[in-house]
Amino acid sequence: MSVAELPSNKSKNRYRGVYSANESRVKLQRQTFEQSDYINATYIEKFFLKATSLFIATQGPMENTVDDFWLMIWQQGVQAIVMITNIIERGKVKCEQYWPQSLTTESSYDDITVCYVSYEEWADYVVRVFFLYIEFTLEW
Repeated sequence: MSVAELPSNKSKNRYRGVYSANESRVKLQRQTFEQSDYINATYIEKFFLKATSLFIATQGPMENTVDDFWLMIWQQGVQAIVMITNIIERGKVKCEQYWPQSLTTESSYDDITVCYVSYEEWADYVVRVFFLYIEFTLEW
């Protein structure tokens, strides 16, 4: 059985049967063992000019997985997100809006704060730039 099919992880999959393979899935690093390390995301290797680049394919975040999405972005050091769907297509929600509402706002997702830096709209796509940070306190 795949980790994606465990009862505790079923609600984190947008579509039944579209799961990350155990061997190539991205694992979240968590503070406690009670929190699942599961996110529906898979590493993809790309061989180009004799160099290996690593990509991650993931489903569009859902309301209950947006925090996990940003944790993955932070932990994996992701520098670019390519979204190939609209939030709503043909009247169906395909992806939760996982970024702040406007350029003047920031949103917190668990410990990660996402600041909207810039927005540029082109004919066929939009470029959004974000700044992420984590606030934490040291306990002595």
